[in-house]
Order: sequence, then structure tokens, then C-alpha cells
Amino acid sequence: MPTPPWKWNRLMPPVSFVINNFNKLEFRMNMPKPTGCVQFKLPLDVGTEPGTFFTWWKHTVQIYFLPDENYVALYLKGYMNYKFYHMMILLGRISEASAESMKIFKAFTATKFSKTTKFFRPPSSDACELE
Repeated sequence: MPTPPWKWNRLMPPVSFVINNFNKLEFRMNMPKPTGCVQFKLPLDVGTEPGTFFTWWKHTVQIYFLPDENYVALYLKGYMNYKFYHMMILLGRISEASAESMKIFKAFTATKFSKTTKFFRPPSSDACELE
């Protein structure tokens, strides 16, 4: 999914995965807004293949654990606004990716995308506090 260059420097808040009250895996992110801190929640339904989940609008989320236990690769694909899109995100427990994890991530990305892929690392921010 193409991301405009002007968005590359936006702060990326920390994300987490938790099991919610309905016993579903849920993606969470506390996003700072002008009105205060807002928690974004996205519940995921389990797919038929290991590590595969679906959003409520039927987008596919695949989670791959890298050999270094501190990192996962998320592969997202779906159809929105009459366009097919897919993207990958490297998520880690620590903000700086190890050289080995980045090498594996780039090789894995090459298997999913046919065109030249741009890699960028948005700056991270601290989580805002919910009131």
C-alpha cells in the first residue's frame, strides 16, 4: 500500500496485542488526538491457517514470528476503495531492529512483493495516557 512521503515522519505510537473480553486477539494503539488520547481497538477473528487472522471488514492479517523472539512481521492485505493493497510491518519489543531481524524481514518482504520496495522507519512516540 503506497504511503505518501509526507506521512513517513509521523510519530508511530506503541502498539500491543491483547486477548479481549470476548476471547479474541485484539490490536490496540493509544493515539494522541487534539481532544486527548483515544484508544484504537481492532479485534481479529482467527483464520484457518496458523498465524492468520481477519478483521471485521475481511482484510487478512498474517503474523510471522522471526527467529529473534523480539520481533514479528505483520503482513496485511485487503481490498479498499476499489484497490487491492498489501503492506508489511516489522514490530518489535524494542525500538531498534537488530541487523539480523532486518535482513530476514527484507528477504521475507521480497517474497511477498513483486516491485521494488521502499523501507522507512517512522519515528516512535511514547504512549499517551487514557483518562
